[in-house]
Amino acid sequence: MKVISCYNLKGGVGKTTINNLLALHISQTEIKNENGELVEPKILMIDADEQANLTSFFYNNMHQDKTIVDALINDLDAKDVIIKAPNENYPNVDFIPSNIKMSIMAELISTKNAKEKVAMRWFIKNIETLKKYTHILIDLSPGTNIVNRNMLYISDSILGICKYTDTASIEGFATFLERYRLDAQELELPKMANIKVLMNQYTDRKTSTGNIFEAYLENFPSVTELLLDTKVYESVAIKNSMLYNTSISDYIAEYGGNGRSLEDIKKLTKELTEKGLI
Repeated sequence: MKVISCYNLKGGVGKTTINNLLALHISQTEIKNENGELVEPKILMIDADEQANLTSFFYNNMHQDKTIVDALINDLDAKDVIIKAPNENYPNVDFIPSNIKMSIMAELISTKNAKEKVAMRWFIKNIETLKKYTHILIDLSPGTNIVNRNMLYISDSILGICKYTDTASIEGFATFLERYRLDAQELELPKMANIKVLMNQYTDRKTSTGNIFEAYLENFPSVTELLLDTKVYESVAIKNSMLYNTSISDYIAEYGGNGRSLEDIKKLTKELTEKGLI
């Protein structure tokens, strides 16, 4: 089981899109366990973002189901909040949704003992249910609230999402890295997450904005040293696959489009696997 969070302090970088596309693509990919044996992927997506964008795209933002808030605050069992295969086209992808209650979750968690480790205690308590998943992907809101910190502290891997030409996304992730490393020491976390950075919505067109961004990026070696070789290019197919609630491979197979998008996601999955993030 690998727990992966897609994250940046800066919003609007495409983390929900990458989270969703990765989950659906992994669910259709042959994977190997620690013994090198082929196993069927089993995915759990958790929407821990108060905006509930992942819930809107993958499930239903009008739902009345239990959420991760109910799980952590009311200590519900994982099996009581997990929605089994909400998209029948992806029977091995389960889901824990979000809703507006996420907006008060930080306040509620703050009343708990050892508030930074509420999610960790819940995961440990529910490990028999959760360990059945090969991958658990968590979508987080921008910011440094206590909810995000809880989820990041239980993550085996953190995939930083930076948006090409968005200088604030670079500074946002660099700020997170500094805070995370300090917190890991102070809270005596069992281990540090495996952290890498993806450049999203990339373009190789030469523009003055791109030149400014590239120059600005050089000021943040803590980010550049974590950059993946893979970049995900801007793509209508990627945007539409979210709207149609399909994997990028299924979208292109049915509707056509730029095959580069599919190659980007394939390369991303391969590199994340080789580097131990997924």
